[in-house]
Amino acid sequence: MAQVHIDESQFVDLKDKVTIITGASSGIGLAAACFFSSHGARVVAVDINAFPEADTNDNIVYRKVDLTKWNEQLDLFQWTFDTYGRIDVAFLNAGVAEIEDVFVDTFDGNGRLQEPQHKVTKINLLATINGTKLAIHFMRKQTQHGSIVITGSGKCFNGIGGTPMYAVSKHGLLGMLRTLAYDVPPEFNINVNMVCPFWTNTGILSPEHREKLASAKKCMQPANVPAIAAAHFSLNPKVHGMALYAACGKYTDIESGFALTRPIWIGAENHLDRVLFEEDPAISGFKTKFN
Repeated sequence: MAQVHIDESQFVDLKDKVTIITGASSGIGLAAACFFSSHGARVVAVDINAFPEADTNDNIVYRKVDLTKWNEQLDLFQWTFDTYGRIDVAFLNAGVAEIEDVFVDTFDGNGRLQEPQHKVTKINLLATINGTKLAIHFMRKQTQHGSIVITGSGKCFNGIGGTPMYAVSKHGLLGMLRTLAYDVPPEFNINVNMVCPFWTNTGILSPEHREKLASAKKCMQPANVPAIAAAHFSLNPKVHGMALYAACGKYTDIESGFALTRPIWIGAENHLDRVLFEEDPAISGFKTKFN
């Protein structure tokens, strides 16, 4: 696992970058909106909740959007593209904690077991998939480079600590990243990356849990740590398919270590079988289709 050092002098180049940030009214999204706009980016701050008036400035435009509704997301991207002529960055950050206990049984008035509402996966996974599709759709139309950054989590890599639907959604986003890293055509001029924060000072962890968890006390980081990673990705078009673990204020490239250690965790023979599959020209028929 390689540690990544981010050169903050590069952020002068954020000036005039047209940037959509979802989940922008609090936490990491708010930190990103403030960080990008302070460096001159043109920020479209997206949230179902109002953007804090105290953080508003001339470089931020707020758009109220329910990201679980396709037409509202489509209108957001269309408005941004029509207004600015391009979309340089889409930071798809919006997400919620485990707001529904899927495995707790609930019953209707007739005593029949009810289907879960799947609120977490609709917001964290499906809405982000739609946002990624929309970003690719519009960015491939422009001559300028486009950057998509997705907020993952330490939960992308394991299931310890409960919150199963949160884990499902974040694992799913990592799977999408790993596929698009190979399949987004180079001629689209789009890079896709992910920042995976560990404990971060947002509203997602209650004060009670924060006080009890030794790891949270040790590793809690300000929300601008993952926000800075998003800015770094947006300015480095050659960085593509990276999942950057942001923990205790430091950044670690997960994907390079994941690939290097595969013979260990999957077994040497299985690794060679995977290589045979991955290098077979016939697998081109399975690649993601964009047309």
